[in-house]
Amino acid sequence: MKINTGFIKRFIADQYVVVAVGEAADVFSGLVYLNESSSLLWDRLLSGASVEDLVSVLVDTYDVSQDVASADVMDFISELNAIHAIDHEQ
Repeated sequence: MKINTGFIKRFIADQYVVVAVGEAADVFSGLVYLNESSSLLWDRLLSGASVEDLVSVLVDTYDVSQDVASADVMDFISELNAIHAIDHEQ
């Protein structure tokens, strides 16, 4: 999986946000606020991480169980799918 072009992360007023630009803004015109862990996942998705990679980084970074990390990753991916921010073919 990889982040679709047209979605960018910025740090604004002590908060990471994702915005759509260009043609992606025709599909999604809001903001997505990222906490520390979702910002980490976003960065991994920029380089084409798998679900397993994302779960591993949460387990290693935050010392959470595999089940908790897996549920969090699936929730995050679901949110990104809803705004068409993920390309599953890469």
